[in-house]
Amino acid sequence: MKKLLLFIAIILLCSACRVGTYSFSSGREDKSAISFVSAKPMDLNVTLDGQTYQITSAKQKDYKTDRKLQKTVNATINTMPGKHTLKVISNGNVILEKQIFLSTNETKMIEL
Repeated sequence: MKKLLLFIAIILLCSACRVGTYSFSSGREDKSAISFVSAKPMDLNVTLDGQTYQITSAKQKDYKTDRKLQKTVNATINTMPGKHTLKVISNGNVILEKQIFLSTNETKMIEL
């Protein structure tokens, strides 16, 4: 009986000194975005995977070489990475309908 109690006490002491378990995550965030640009701002109805958004396109500046677009709420739709079905309607006319693929942490610029 003494051996059993001693064994249980040793097991409890060893398990009480154990270091906790930690999780670590690295890599890119699991999000992407689609931005819309045109020669002049346009009101658009955008359908992305069956969900409709009403946005205004940003004015495109052709003279910039890198064309970094400020991600505004009015010109950008945030979504998950992967394959998406995109349909853009302006003034009742379908001006773009295609499937696109977005990588992780990618912002795709759609020129109208």
